[in-house]
Amino acid sequence: MKNIEDEGIEASLDMDWVASLELKVSDTKFRDRNREPTIYRVPDILKSVDPQAYEPLLVSLGPYHHHKPHLQAMNQLKWKYLKFVLEQNPGMVMKDYVGLIKGLETQARVAYSEEVNMSSNSFVEMMLLDGCFLMLTIMGWTHRMEISEESTWWTHFNTLQDIFMLENQLPFFLLETLYQYAFPHGDRFRSLTVELIRMRISSDLKPPSNNKTFHHIIHFCLSCIDPTTNPEKDYLGPGIPWIPSATIFNEAGIHFGRKKRYKSFLDITFHNGKLEIPQLRIEDGINSLLRNLIAYEQCSMNSKFRVTSYMVLMDSLINTAADVELLQQHEIIIGDLGDSQEIATLFNKLGTNVSYTSYNFYLADVVNAMRKHHDTRCNKWRARRKVQEQLYGRDKKDYDPKAVNFHKICQLSQNLQSDCTWNDIEKKIVCEETWYLEWIKNHNDAKSLYNVPFPYFSELEMVYGNDRATSLVAEDPRIAAQTITDVDVGLTISDDNSLAEKVVEVDSMSNQQPSVRSRESQSKEKKKSSVDRVQKVSKRA
Repeated sequence: MKNIEDEGIEASLDMDWVASLELKVSDTKFRDRNREPTIYRVPDILKSVDPQAYEPLLVSLGPYHHHKPHLQAMNQLKWKYLKFVLEQNPGMVMKDYVGLIKGLETQARVAYSEEVNMSSNSFVEMMLLDGCFLMLTIMGWTHRMEISEESTWWTHFNTLQDIFMLENQLPFFLLETLYQYAFPHGDRFRSLTVELIRMRISSDLKPPSNNKTFHHIIHFCLSCIDPTTNPEKDYLGPGIPWIPSATIFNEAGIHFGRKKRYKSFLDITFHNGKLEIPQLRIEDGINSLLRNLIAYEQCSMNSKFRVTSYMVLMDSLINTAADVELLQQHEIIIGDLGDSQEIATLFNKLGTNVSYTSYNFYLADVVNAMRKHHDTRCNKWRARRKVQEQLYGRDKKDYDPKAVNFHKICQLSQNLQSDCTWNDIEKKIVCEETWYLEWIKNHNDAKSLYNVPFPYFSELEMVYGNDRATSLVAEDPRIAAQTITDVDVGLTISDDNSLAEKVVEVDSMSNQQPSVRSRESQSKEKKKSSVDRVQKVSKRA
């Protein structure tokens, strides 16, 4: 039963408007599909970083870019390719090919994530023309076929780049069926596609299993370059940990080398302190290729995130031009597309707006092994040496604390030399950039450091860890516990104080607190003086 309040609400509603909403709902129809789409529009959040990487330059394949004006020039070549196909098999005429595509139309339409607003005839014509064009283009690359005098090297190269764009894909089942009828005595279409991928990416990859079903050429490509054999080892842990750059890893004793026998550029391994990475040629089209492979992994519900994982590792290893130059020295990165900084920027931007998790990180074993090697005590010592060299130079004779005029960093250097830990205050000042800057601002004797950058932050973070909540050193727990106990400064900072006041307060507190080593030396000196007095008394006696 309706109460008085309900009747009042109903009276205030515009019933004509409610009726229009009901009509819109009734007119809304779900797409008649029994499977997930496989050919996606690239999400805008990915396109915003580099729109041109996802836009075909020369030819449209499929419905997404079918009506783009700058791609219409290739239509004439598509008709010539169709004519070539019709001449190959006397038993197949136009009606047969049209009927073949017509029978696959429904399945082909639902492969696209967006509804294709084309008539049946227009869709079938597009699929026939684009399918024949793609087949013969692949054959032109793999068999060096000269199909038309209009096929120049420039068109071949740019068409190859367009073939590997996510929004330019054709259903793989349609291509296989079309090829089977057009060239019944030729190589299998999968074999031709493997050859194409070998030419585009790697010459050593192996074809995937013939029993697998593939959605399109990008999906087929990802299956070809997948180096993994045991997906159960993909899981890394709750979140991907911080991965140092190549130069930092190198300082910690990890060596880099070009891997000479590999399945694909994704086949990265770490063994006996050496990270081996297959060679990657930085050339025209590599940015677009990697971005479109990653885009498919971002969209697919069943993605293994192989290229995304590769991007995560390479983005971590490459932070600066120096990292690129290190990899170039070992011939891991080759090519003349831009200088070292431009190559670093390319890798750093690949991961922008890309989502990933540690559950599908196929390089989990590699990263865990690298970090374990990096965290050993002897390799930490190498990293400490780099920090020391950055602060004071390579030779002990070059140390000049007066030139540095920074008491805490001098103390840090002494601690590093003696392989001793350092306290919370020193860690905050040297590892927390804001504390470092405020310290300089409020100490006249440190003015010479005003324009000095903060270059050793990442190295110190690597050596001592980055637990900013407790500021505990990341070394032997027993040493850390002893240090914190003996150097307990009782740091209590109120919200009223400015950061500068906090640093000054910390400075005065730290000057009042003797270190563990100084307390031990004081105790030894007292014992020594007592013994000396006893000996003197004995001699006098």
